[in-house]
Amino acid sequence: MLFLITKKQKDKILDEYYANLIRIVTVGVVVLFVIFIVSLFPSYLTMRVDRQILFDKIAPLQGEIDRYKAEGEKNNAVGINGDISILSLNPKKDTIAIYKEIKDIYQQVPNVQVSSITVDSLSKKVIVTANIDNKNTANMLVDKLNASRYKGADLPYSVFSQSKNFIFSQTLSYE
Repeated sequence: MLFLITKKQKDKILDEYYANLIRIVTVGVVVLFVIFIVSLFPSYLTMRVDRQILFDKIAPLQGEIDRYKAEGEKNNAVGINGDISILSLNPKKDTIAIYKEIKDIYQQVPNVQVSSITVDSLSKKVIVTANIDNKNTANMLVDKLNASRYKGADLPYSVFSQSKNFIFSQTLSYE
């Protein structure tokens, strides 16, 4: 049937075909662009709301945070001065006595070197750290501490896994 039409008619049909093809492709691209824009709209709204929240809510909070930091630094300086004045006071006599008692108990057990003794007279606790040569020595030390007026000495399970020379810490209470 194509053989019955002239070259001019054939060119006209091809031109119309290509024009329709270009129109369809153009409409398709425009539709895809519109769909893309419409799909971005919720994200755009979310972004705008987030920015609005940032400027409306967080900016004043940041000002408050900065103000409290400045006040906190002033209060911290006052607290440090207070701590220094507390440290400059003479220790209570019972603190010195407790220190001596604990030191004597630890010296009665052989192969124990005391690293630190901290006496908290407010909460009535003593924290003692020592270097111990083996778990048997640790067991003897716990027995000696429990026989004294200091309570709370125990032998943790981690001691049983130690073979020799380890750090042993105890938190004791007294009355």
